[in-house]
Amino acid sequence: MKKIKLTQEAYVCSGEYRIPTPEGKASIMVLNNWYQASAEDSEGNEYTVIWTIKNPDTEDESDACDWYSPYVIVDEHGCEVSESVELE
Repeated sequence: MKKIKLTQEAYVCSGEYRIPTPEGKASIMVLNNWYQASAEDSEGNEYTVIWTIKNPDTEDESDACDWYSPYVIVDEHGCEVSESVELE
């Protein structure tokens, strides 16, 4: 499994984000509020890491998501790669 490292702090997003499939096509899964951050592997490939908000009423962002378990990881080609990469 390839390891990736965050290159920025996660930030909250809202709107509509349609989770891509492993083939890069839009799925039926849609998020309205989420956190995301950019990440990179040791070869310089870029990723977007997305977490669902578990506790929207918290004032402490450390409790907002399960930071150790991203909802989805998307590579620079727009493909969902959660099964083949993991956060360091």
